[in-house]
Amino acid sequence: MIYADYAATTPVRPEVLEAMIPYFTGHYFNPSSVYREGREAALAVENARRITASCLNAGEDEILFTSGGTESDNLAVKGTALHPDNKRRHIITSSTEHHAVLESCRFLEQYGFTVTYLPVDRLGRVRKETLEAAFTPDTFLVSIMWVNNETGVIQDIKTLADAAHRHGCLFHTDAVQAMGTQTVDVKATGVDLLSFSAHKIYGPKGCGALYCRKGVPLKRLISGGQQERYLRAGTENVPAVAGFGKAVELLASERERDAAAMESLKTMMLNRLEGRNGILVNSPAAACVPSILNLGFREIEAEGLVFHLSRQGILVSMGAACDTKSVEPSHVLKAMGVPEEYLRGCIRISLGHGMKREEVELLCGRLLETVERIGGLADG
Repeated sequence: MIYADYAATTPVRPEVLEAMIPYFTGHYFNPSSVYREGREAALAVENARRITASCLNAGEDEILFTSGGTESDNLAVKGTALHPDNKRRHIITSSTEHHAVLESCRFLEQYGFTVTYLPVDRLGRVRKETLEAAFTPDTFLVSIMWVNNETGVIQDIKTLADAAHRHGCLFHTDAVQAMGTQTVDVKATGVDLLSFSAHKIYGPKGCGALYCRKGVPLKRLISGGQQERYLRAGTENVPAVAGFGKAVELLASERERDAAAMESLKTMMLNRLEGRNGILVNSPAAACVPSILNLGFREIEAEGLVFHLSRQGILVSMGAACDTKSVEPSHVLKAMGVPEEYLRGCIRISLGHGMKREEVELLCGRLLETVERIGGLADG
């Protein structure tokens, strides 16, 4: 099997699992307990918070642990909108956001908020001038994804955040796909809120975090106990949080090396595939992260292509894993203006830690053979 769907999820690394196991067994205590054993569990949570804050150049009291990127996005968008101090009712986001942001915005529209969904250019980027034209006196929040989960395109987050601040607005970014390859520094970029997830960086599923800059008003969405500074009630998932901390620690030490290795593999794929008749590259190297390559195939159904590849042990996807039950073309690719003849034939290949050159060479070969067999493509 060749796994090339790391943007969907990553395996838990052995070091991460080792860090988690004690909190399933001998140190299973509730971190809110006042006795010594409970405080030891709480120390594991705080150690993970310290590691995570250091990686982001944030304060420890600015990190809130959640159940994942989706909850973090919901908390950022709904939490700022519904806070009693917020009297404004306009949000700006992009048409290519993750559904966690888009559906949060649509939820708020039902309660009197208005949302502007910005168009993107052919590469999927939000233009500064497009954002500038969208502000109104009623705007309070801009939410733009740092790295798109389907195409890997990188947004100019600092420029967009600066524009939001000039208009007196908060800026949120979904950085779930950015963490694996980009240096994420909340102070350098000036973001106010930032979402990320453990299972995209070789940590466990069901655990994520939200960076919330100190002083940003946020209304909690889950009521109950006083965990996470009263902003996210519920007994902490200590094993997962401990694993998250270890995953972040490994990421901080290995990200630059891994990104360089993936860039080399992506370049090899592009050299093999780009320019062939009937193949459209939706993730050019200059504008995108090295870990994601989105390809369109003319007059071919992506679902069939992914199925035939899986029968050969090649695991890729049609795009976001949360959208695989939809028969509609990707909202991201439609917003980018991908031509109709390619729109239903787009797949995402995503690379990860430890992938070998031979695996990628075999993937490319089997992809071309399969495309020719089911679609009759010929070299250009």
